[in-house]
Amino acid sequence: MKSTFSFFRCLLSPLSLLAALTILSLSCGHPKKELNIMTFNIRYDNPADAPNAWTNRREHVARTILRHNIDIVGFQEVLNGQLNDLKALLPEYDCFGVGRTDGAEAGEYCPVFYKRSRFKLEDSACFWLSETPDAPGSKGWDAACERIVTCTRLSDADANADADADADASRRQILFVNTHLDHVGAVARKESVALLLRKIGEMRKGAPVILVGDFNAPPDNEIISGFTRASDTLRLTHVLQSAALKTGAAWTFHAFGALPEEQRSLIDYIFADPQFETLSHNVLPASTDNGVFLSDHCAVSARLKY
Repeated sequence: MKSTFSFFRCLLSPLSLLAALTILSLSCGHPKKELNIMTFNIRYDNPADAPNAWTNRREHVARTILRHNIDIVGFQEVLNGQLNDLKALLPEYDCFGVGRTDGAEAGEYCPVFYKRSRFKLEDSACFWLSETPDAPGSKGWDAACERIVTCTRLSDADANADADADADASRRQILFVNTHLDHVGAVARKESVALLLRKIGEMRKGAPVILVGDFNAPPDNEIISGFTRASDTLRLTHVLQSAALKTGAAWTFHAFGALPEEQRSLIDYIFADPQFETLSHNVLPASTDNGVFLSDHCAVSARLKY
């Protein structure tokens, strides 16, 4: 290879050599695009949480999204009033999601927020983690609460700008999925994994998948390994394990700092299609510099390349 390159270098002028190398680099494929992803359980608006009530935290939550230049974020435990607050505080983002109690505005949402300047919502859907996933408000197995899944198919303008005109459209899209597994029902969590894998496998249509949420299980639990085991339906990567750079605490749930550190656990995750390269994984600080807790969970962010 070295002698061949030297031969051509002798034949080509500096200008024509530059042109040849440019053509060669383009033929090797387009540069990979980076994404800043986040999952964040913001704790539902409960006035009894004072001084950690939502009204004292909402601006700090929004600033966290902006400070870390997040492209797509999946929130959990969002009530309708909180959703409206986030829309007002994050005007550069569009969002999709419905309340889990009635499929409209009642109960907690698992909404997906995405940068309007970069992404276009091509398709969206919600389903419930139950034996009747298409029935709004349905509760599954031994779950204590209704649990919802929010799915968004997003086309990436950055990827589209570099894509060949005849390229497969699915390769310029992302299926971004956000959920919150039950905190009580062990059977419900296990069955939810199987349902999620099946439904996502049906919906992906060739698009790479990102799954985020509060899974209410530690990393060594079968619930978590269920997403990363190879299957006929879908296999995902836990980006904490694949990240080139890992920063932040080893836990995410801290109950507004009330839990002793040895009792805190990692239950918030980002999973991604294996075709993504994970550049970094970060568990963000629990509180601001002046001591205001953002939530009873830490936000988790990751930088992906695809």
